Amino acid sequence: MLIQIPFYVRRWSRAFDAAKRSDWEAVIQSLEPLEGRGVATNESRIWLAEAHARMQGWEQSVAQYERIDRRLSKPEDEARRTYNHAYVLAKVRRVDEATALLERSWDAEWPDDLRAQAERLRGYLREGHVGDLRVLH
Repeated sequence: MLIQIPFYVRRWSRAFDAAKRSDWEAVIQSLEPLEGRGVATNESRIWLAEAHARMQGWEQSVAQYERIDRRLSKPEDEARRTYNHAYVLAKVRRVDEATALLERSWDAEWPDDLRAQAERLRGYLREGHVGDLRVLH
């Protein structure tokens, strides 16, 4: 694992720089190799999922969210991840799964504004559309 640290640091540094420029393709190119080296984390998967979503790569975004293997420690991060995952599921016409994800993941500890966003998305999904909503950043 120690041998992987310089590679890992370089990849994240490139991803941070690319994100500052809103260069989502470069973010993806920077972080995808982490999976191949066995050093991908939930954080890198979230970044990849969001970069794919910003490029309307809905299927790739869903795939990254589905690789996340635990809840995030901060309620606001978990709320944002859950909302974005449900949003991209809806974009690939997996509306029932998106609705179920929001309902089972709902947490009273989520910040009020993020709970309101999730409730708004859930309402749109019940009506059968995503509306003009976008991923949360």
